Amino acid sequence: MMSSFQSCLQTKGLPVLVSTDCDKDKQELAKEVTDALKQGYKSFYGIPPSVEESNAWRSFVKNVLDELYGTGYPLIFEYPLLGTSRVDLIVVGSGKALVVEGKGWHKLEVVDEMRAIADGENVINPCYQLNGYVSKFKHLHSAGNKLIFSGVVYAYNATSWKGGLNCKVLRKGELKGEVKRLPLDKGVEQYLKDIVEGTIKPSKSLVEVLRTALDKGDDIKVVAQNTLKNLLGQGYSLTDPQARLVLEVLEDLESTERVAYLIEGRSGSGKTLVALTLFLLALSKGYTVMLGYVNNRLVNVLRGLIESAVPSEVGKAISSLIGYSALPRKDGMCDVYSRFDGDVDLLIIDEAQRLPEHSVKSCFKRSAKVIVALYDDDQTLLANEAGTGNNLLSWAKASGRFVKRYVLPGCIRVPEEYVSTIKKLLWSPKELTAVDLPIKVVVFEDVKTMLCELVKRYSEGHKVALLCAFTESRGDPHKKLCWDSLDNIRIGYPLKSGFNLYKSSNLKVKWLMDERREYPLYWQQRFGELMRLYAKYNKGFGFMDPVCICSSVYGAQGMEADYVGVVWGRDLVWRGSWVLNPGPITDYVGGKYSLKNVATKNPIKALDMLKNRYYIMLTRATKGVYLFFEDEETGKFVASAFGVKMRKGEGCELKCPNPHGCSVSPRGLRSRSRRMK
Repeated sequence: MMSSFQSCLQTKGLPVLVSTDCDKDKQELAKEVTDALKQGYKSFYGIPPSVEESNAWRSFVKNVLDELYGTGYPLIFEYPLLGTSRVDLIVVGSGKALVVEGKGWHKLEVVDEMRAIADGENVINPCYQLNGYVSKFKHLHSAGNKLIFSGVVYAYNATSWKGGLNCKVLRKGELKGEVKRLPLDKGVEQYLKDIVEGTIKPSKSLVEVLRTALDKGDDIKVVAQNTLKNLLGQGYSLTDPQARLVLEVLEDLESTERVAYLIEGRSGSGKTLVALTLFLLALSKGYTVMLGYVNNRLVNVLRGLIESAVPSEVGKAISSLIGYSALPRKDGMCDVYSRFDGDVDLLIIDEAQRLPEHSVKSCFKRSAKVIVALYDDDQTLLANEAGTGNNLLSWAKASGRFVKRYVLPGCIRVPEEYVSTIKKLLWSPKELTAVDLPIKVVVFEDVKTMLCELVKRYSEGHKVALLCAFTESRGDPHKKLCWDSLDNIRIGYPLKSGFNLYKSSNLKVKWLMDERREYPLYWQQRFGELMRLYAKYNKGFGFMDPVCICSSVYGAQGMEADYVGVVWGRDLVWRGSWVLNPGPITDYVGGKYSLKNVATKNPIKALDMLKNRYYIMLTRATKGVYLFFEDEETGKFVASAFGVKMRKGEGCELKCPNPHGCSVSPRGLRSRSRRMK
């Protein structure tokens, strides 16, 4: 059936493709496949596989070929999934495929939905692995709409497997019968190609998935457990390295030792998914757990999402466990006077790099048995943010805790090649060469065309977001919902800064300012509710396209969308190298530690802070990044660096509101939150 093969197997690194319909001796073929897997692994990862892994392949491949040789089905061994996990085997049929998780264990006892004990060792529950793989193919892989995927665990050495296994388990001699249920005809080669050449990308943002996954039960443990199952069913399971890390945290919760986990992960590596999974899993086990963020918008989005999806006292109870890891008055989860201190088993601090120094010093002194800090040194935003890897390590050790450090491998939300390209663009542009980007990047000559493209993507059912450099206007903290405040308008004419680029655009794009009301609705794409909110406070408010409001970097960190439009301001410009231009900067967040203040006192520090901001904004999209540059020379350079032509166009008729005054006093527009933009 695989006539396009020049021989019985085909490989360029990983995966290894094998024909079961060839004239080679079965034992000889098994040896060649095992050797190809070793070579492919070294080519793919740059290091040779371990002896244990090589031995496992030898046994697995032999057992598979003993059953499937001569059946004619194409086999895919060691298929990389999201770069950090690999599927042991995919048997391809015509329109159907069988995902096989191979296990050579003799004895296995299931502990729970994620844990098991195999031959005396703690392992990931093989059904969690298998069901996660199958769900990813169904919901996230491009072949999911071309083939029907199912899965089995192939326990070819099993003698005693106990416990409630939530998947189909086959023993030695049973694989062939299962595979024979797959249709097989001449068209199978195309289905093989659909899998091997396909791509895997999240089809929904984590916020959107979580909203539909949240269970509406009346018990916290049940809600947490069922929500995890629903996430798994939508393809949002942990990768193998992430799952092993989470299971190790659970083991330490069961011990008597006080432990600190320092988990480093670059943008898109899945830190937020790890934090949420650990949060829900610990709740499902009855532990007291708290989840902290510095980003007040993310806190409000998660709280609002949980309370709307679980409209009961249980929802309020769960949302109350999510809060601020640091606050100005030192009463955040990490701080000395924290109201969250006390009988806490697990404290999870996501985006820990943004902790101020006093919070870093006090965080690991909290009474929680286990503290988990997830961080990325490249995502600090203010001059006083001190949660770098070195600082976290120093103060974790000083607290007397046993410290464990991990690096989350690969990228989940966005391809690693894209993240690496963005880092080169910002920090080492001379090393950047034109590459085929795995995410679509479009540079627009005018902002209206870019906004119209975003509206098109939204009309097609995609989640979109507009992010702008914190320049030209600062936002009005006293009239957060008003469209007639000049400080609130980021794109339009006039602007508070006097910048007249948009004089003839007839646009009026407002900053998102209210972290309690606007941001949760925006990132859940609930634009109808947003319009009703605006109409309540603005006289003559009409229809609004989704691109008539924009977020700064502070409201984007930790968030994602399918397509993201980025307005690159005049703060970071290209003049043969990256240059800080402090004039247009209005970023006042952090007071004396703000970008605006640091730009005048320490330009070198400010330049790095600014690059971090663009790094975050440019890595929020899963499918496409749209760019408009307010500095023409900078736009031409970036377009050239990416190897793309600047797109021209006449745009479309966008509908942005132009109300005539606020309908209530400024006092009535203040957010109840203590924190501002």
